[in-house]
Amino acid sequence: MPGRPEEPAHALEDPLVAAEAYCVKCKTKRQIKDAVQITMKNGRPATEGKCPECGTKMFKIGAAS
Repeated sequence: MPGRPEEPAHALEDPLVAAEAYCVKCKTKRQIKDAVQITMKNGRPATEGKCPECGTKMFKIGAAS
């Protein structure tokens, strides 16, 4: 938006974050390894990390469950 500075997405590391997401490479739901709680540019919470089996980046929009 004009006149409003963009806030960068920042990571909030939380070792207790245990979220499940769909791995597109393995084609199954798995626990996210090295999960990190982040805030997207639009202000919504998300969780990102890696698949424990294949190492592909995983991403889940919304607060960790």
